[in-house]
Amino acid sequence: MIDLRDFEEETDLFVDIAAFNEGAAYNFSDGAVPEELPATLTTRNLFDVLGAPLLFGDVWPESYDRERSFGIVLNHGVWQRAFGGDRTLLGRKLTLDGAPNYVVFGVLPPGFDFPARADLYRSIAINEKSPNYLERGARNVRGIGRLRDGVSYFEAQRVLDSLSREWQRAYPLDNQGITFRLLPLQEAYVGEAQPYLLLLLGAVGFVLLIAIVNVTNLLLSRAIGRERELALRTALGGGRLRLFVQFAMEGMVLAFAGGALGLLLSHWGVSALKALVRTDLPSWISVDLDASVVAFTGAVSVLTGVLASVLPALRASRTDLGATLKEAGRGGTGDLEHRCLRSFLVVSEFALALSLLVGAGLLVKSFLRMQSDSLGFRPERMLTFRVALPWSTYPGASGKIERFQTEALRRLREIPGVQAATFNGGLPIIASAEGYQRSFTMEGQPDVEQRSNPYTFHQEIHPSYFEVMGIPSSKAGPSPSST
Repeated sequence: MIDLRDFEEETDLFVDIAAFNEGAAYNFSDGAVPEELPATLTTRNLFDVLGAPLLFGDVWPESYDRERSFGIVLNHGVWQRAFGGDRTLLGRKLTLDGAPNYVVFGVLPPGFDFPARADLYRSIAINEKSPNYLERGARNVRGIGRLRDGVSYFEAQRVLDSLSREWQRAYPLDNQGITFRLLPLQEAYVGEAQPYLLLLLGAVGFVLLIAIVNVTNLLLSRAIGRERELALRTALGGGRLRLFVQFAMEGMVLAFAGGALGLLLSHWGVSALKALVRTDLPSWISVDLDASVVAFTGAVSVLTGVLASVLPALRASRTDLGATLKEAGRGGTGDLEHRCLRSFLVVSEFALALSLLVGAGLLVKSFLRMQSDSLGFRPERMLTFRVALPWSTYPGASGKIERFQTEALRRLREIPGVQAATFNGGLPIIASAEGYQRSFTMEGQPDVEQRSNPYTFHQEIHPSYFEVMGIPSSKAGPSPSST
């Protein structure tokens, strides 16, 4: 947290910097249906940094960021779902995790969901009593800042690189080997998925090119069959521009018909996809046919119609009137130039289709290999559920959590058909809020070296976890422990 404060004091890069922690959750039972509300702990300036004004109400007072407090701001979704859109909610005290002192200060507008799946935002309360927040070596909050106007990403990164070197010299125990990487917010969301999105975009581009070549070939064949008609139109005064417009209109009619059919199929396909893929996606990932999709489809249809009409229109504008009228009754299928052009289009279409087919084959092969690879545990016949215990009833050091787990496991194992049961902090493979990163130390390691140890992914598990999951453990090492 001190690093974020010093960024503001020692640089002139940011308009403001907010600190936040995601992954918290609170049990809420005042509504019609008890539910767990994912939460983000943050400083009050988060919404200003993101440029997201509240729908109504205000953020908690600035003093709440520095003292033990219970100020909250609600997400629009939970305000509608749990409180029926009641605007008189401001100032009301809610009971979360058994504590009745959480005060609602405001409600966010629809669509706001930062960093992801947060139903409420609570004051982070950073002060001298906060656990390690004010220690320089503690890096247990995340920061987000807005660059000043005129400050580029590369300029800001150079300043932070220089600052990290200065801090390494000034604070060797806490900052040795620590560097700072400035990450644009968009890249933080889609950075890892970007290569796959670009691959999908390339596949769609190939399909579009195949469609354009196919329509071009059809229009060209039709133009060759209409040579006498086009020759007569030209002889009667039809100019090249008029012929081009005619072919463009014909091409766009075909393209718009295909686009409309594609939208209809996409509507059914999206519905089927949502029924098959039941993943809880963040609100910023929307799989729907909206106005932007329709507008994009219309633009692509126009482009496809124009591009597919270029070659037939050029071919028609270069028609030799005398030769065409003389050969009109012979039923010819076109000269060598026409056949070469059509052969080129057919070869191009085949090459694009083959490339797309090879890519699809590799994708299917990779998917089948992923399905057959060992996960390191046995997922067959396993069911999972989440238990979030209220902190007011189950304080961490009281031993109540351990007693709850022991009794819950005993009852679960008595259910007919249940062979085994266990607890752990998060699902395997999937990173969760409970499976967070933390530092570690080794016995006998000097303090200077301990500060340079990398962060490790951490989960809390029950001693029976490895046995229940079918994960082999080393017989030579110590027995499984609770962490």
